[in-house]
Amino acid sequence: MRFALHPPAMRLFSGLPPNFHQNTPSGRRFFFRLISLLFSGASCFSLARADSEAPSLAAQESVLVAKITEEEVRPEQTSEADQSLVENMAATSEEAPVPRGFHYRVGLSLREAYDDNINISHFERKEDFYTTIEPAIDLSYGDFDQNYLALRYAPEIYLFADHSENNAFQHTISLIGQYRFPLLSLTLSQDIQILDGTGLAVSTGTGTNFTRTNLDVAGRTRLNIYTSRLNANYSLTGKIFLTGSLSYSISDYPSLISSSILSANVYANYTYSPKLAIGLGVTGGYNFVESPSQDQSFEQINARASYELTGKVSATLSAGVEFRQVSGSDVTDNGSPVFEGNLFYQPFDGTNIALTFSRRTLNSATLASQNFHSTSAILSGRQRFLHRIYFGLSVGYENSGYFSTVNGSAADRDDDYYFLQVSLDFALTSFCRAGFYYLYRESESNLDTYSFYDNQFGLRTSLQY
Repeated sequence: MRFALHPPAMRLFSGLPPNFHQNTPSGRRFFFRLISLLFSGASCFSLARADSEAPSLAAQESVLVAKITEEEVRPEQTSEADQSLVENMAATSEEAPVPRGFHYRVGLSLREAYDDNINISHFERKEDFYTTIEPAIDLSYGDFDQNYLALRYAPEIYLFADHSENNAFQHTISLIGQYRFPLLSLTLSQDIQILDGTGLAVSTGTGTNFTRTNLDVAGRTRLNIYTSRLNANYSLTGKIFLTGSLSYSISDYPSLISSSILSANVYANYTYSPKLAIGLGVTGGYNFVESPSQDQSFEQINARASYELTGKVSATLSAGVEFRQVSGSDVTDNGSPVFEGNLFYQPFDGTNIALTFSRRTLNSATLASQNFHSTSAILSGRQRFLHRIYFGLSVGYENSGYFSTVNGSAADRDDDYYFLQVSLDFALTSFCRAGFYYLYRESESNLDTYSFYDNQFGLRTSLQY
């Protein structure tokens, strides 16, 4: 069997507290965990030396990983979890001797971190050290240019040194399958996220990760998300094709306002050139919201385009307007802009830069009878030095502007969120990586309940197989 380092996907400080170095009980626990983490990194190096000195088995066994064509990876049609699965399974596709059969990929990440606001709270800040254990497995079967089935399971275990009441076990499960007819291709996916905390780690598309924070809640909460999606792509001519999707998603909060969305869209698309495709379409849906909030319906008109210039530059953009109506109320939100896009740029070998941005309308899980416009932008990059050192940087901004969905009710909440994450990772071997990171995140809200700032420092090591 052969080990392979996961390459970057091509697609898509205010300082430590004064008592950080004091010999507190949590500090001692962190010290011993740090030693164990360093030993795990050393074991990676030792395994690499043993592997290099032993007879190679690569000629006898191979890691077969699926290749996904870019045609199936459209941001407006593919959920974040599905994109992550597609990117992981495509990571070592060029190494597979045959494009079909059974493919697998397993990994394990360990992280030791200090957080000075583990509940991202404004009034009751608590600091602690914690450990995360993050195994992951990707399985797939089939010809990824035709028909395939892929599954990913990635749990996250959080263990806190002093606040064991915050110990959590999160789950992310993604299942996606495709079947192609001569002119029609169908893709069906199911995503499940069982969350218990303040956020979830997601990929930036450059080989770095950051924590996506639930800003509407702005605190520790339990949330279960279920998303089902059916995509269709039908070729009319060599240049014109139709795409459509039907999706249903559930956001289940045990103690807050749950909701679900049923939506469908259809697009007419034109391949202007091998590098540029454009499309125009409509979207309609219904937003079911728990009482005391109200159900809503919405319609959108969108234009989109995708562009790729060799392997160095690629971009996708979808933009339009949304019209929203509230059940049992004459309040409307007409002509609100909606957009989503991403840009990937690789000016040199070892340099990756990505920009993602979006604007959408969502119902609030914390404030009854209120919606909010969420506008965000994230810029991330990664630079390789000396073949084994990787420097990563991610910065982001998000604004949430709230408005009432009923007459006679005021809504004046407005949030501005910023985050900065820097990281330095070392490729110890072809299958083991270790490094450290710093994350700062802050939310400035005109309602103090939803304001917070947070510093995280962490050490991490990961293995990919």
